[in-house]
Amino acid sequence: FSNLPVLRTLVLSNCQLTDLPENILASLYSLTWLSISRNQISIIRNSDMRSQSKLTRLTIYSNTFKEIGETAFINQSLVT
Repeated sequence: FSNLPVLRTLVLSNCQLTDLPENILASLYSLTWLSISRNQISIIRNSDMRSQSKLTRLTIYSNTFKEIGETAFINQSLVT
């Protein structure tokens, strides 16, 4: 996604993801909505959401979370 820095919405629901590949979201500075629901993601690392300071909507339901980093969402103003 490195060539899409102005992308605002990314829906990766129902994609059979087991994790978020490292740095996949790193260049998406304008992202306001991310949906990763209905996958098999078990971990969200602290670094996964680091560049997502504009994120206001996040859907993560129906995954197999075992760990969510303590500071994974520290830069977000609203997460629903």
